[in-house]
Amino acid sequence: MFTLKLIGGRHTMEDGTVIIKGAIIKTSVPLHTIFVRKFERIYQEESVHVMPEAPNIPTPHQPRQPEKIELPRSLEKADYGKDVTKNFPMAAEADMQVFKDSEGYVVVDPDTGEAVSLFGLKKKEVNPFLDGYLEDVVEDD
Repeated sequence: MFTLKLIGGRHTMEDGTVIIKGAIIKTSVPLHTIFVRKFERIYQEESVHVMPEAPNIPTPHQPRQPEKIELPRSLEKADYGKDVTKNFPMAAEADMQVFKDSEGYVVVDPDTGEAVSLFGLKKKEVNPFLDGYLEDVVEDD
């Protein structure tokens, strides 16, 4: 429904009624677009119902945003120090990594990121550990 004001001259409606300048009418016919300089649309304030914000539900055009998950410190990749694997050829053979920090050396499984040796090994203890580790792996197979 349109609320219109006649802004110029006279107008004869479909039912034969004649309206004059300044008249306000309600009609379903968009006379303001048919007679551009004759009618002016009057916009009345309408009550607007504000819907509460909808949850973020993905649509085909809106991909779901992954939530950032913070791991507890114990599950994060540990900082074992400097990677010194290249100094221990047996580590490559065992498919392990060797790290050195201020306390000493540690052997780490690169697939899991977990230490497989005690922390603080001395340099001379790394190869014997790797040798024993390789023997245990061969025996388990």
